[in-house]
Amino acid sequence: SRDLRLARSRITTRDSRFAVVDGKGEVRAAIVCSRAAHRMERCCGVATRTNDQALRTWEQSQPSSVTGDAVWRLDCYRDSLYLLSLARVDVRATSTRSASRFARDQLLSAIASISANIAEGYGRSTNADRSRFFSYALGSARESVVWYRAVLPPEEDHLLHDRLDRLARVKQMLLGLLGRIRRRTNKPFERW
Repeated sequence: SRDLRLARSRITTRDSRFAVVDGKGEVRAAIVCSRAAHRMERCCGVATRTNDQALRTWEQSQPSSVTGDAVWRLDCYRDSLYLLSLARVDVRATSTRSASRFARDQLLSAIASISANIAEGYGRSTNADRSRFFSYALGSARESVVWYRAVLPPEEDHLLHDRLDRLARVKQMLLGLLGRIRRRTNKPFERW
């Protein structure tokens, strides 16, 4: 329509945020473009958040009691909750197969721990606390990779790759959050 215009605001030298704004200044649609996301899509085949239709459909089906919380604004939180719903389906599908009950329980526990630690870290008032809980979430995301490999059978390789790609995206977002917190506090990552 005539009263819609494209508004662009620079966030950093690498990221641009685009929004379609109506004549009253209300945002009708938003697209976030990031060089890092496009790089990840090219090299790893991971869909960026803007073209992940399954994730978008799931997000729209969530109740307002979940989407109204301030932590919902974090992409990594929404992605990890979506992964939890996918993991539940995967565990049910593999319950009659060779995957042990222990491995299935560990997978659900590790995946649930990602979003739980993000939510807890988001609610903390100090950068040190936030950093600690986001680090726990990152560790749980890495652990989830191992448990997905243990649970999904080799004949479902395409499903395993999808889940591992989604976990890679969550890990990348958590590393970005941790890096931003550490730059703000001038506390670099400790070397091994």
